[in-house]
Amino acid sequence: MVLGSVVALAVVAGSGFALYVKQRVSANITQEGLLPKAAPPDTTAPDGSTATAAPKAIGTNYLVIGSDALPGQSASSWCTSRRTSSPPT
Repeated sequence: MVLGSVVALAVVAGSGFALYVKQRVSANITQEGLLPKAAPPDTTAPDGSTATAAPKAIGTNYLVIGSDALPGQSASSWCTSRRTSSPPT
């Protein structure tokens, strides 16, 4: 019973402290809208003609993960051997 009360008090105190720190940190942050506003899809030129906006480019992002170490050698062993000598050929 006493242990449960101590644990509950610790959880409540920790949560309160975390909320206090979050409020304190969030109060110091200012945000501004730095990106330009999106253009409307159809715009009218001064001569009265209608021009449509160019479609957004659709691209693909690739995340490449790997190592450039030689086969049978780890990247960390190549880095440590490089400090003392050139990589094996």
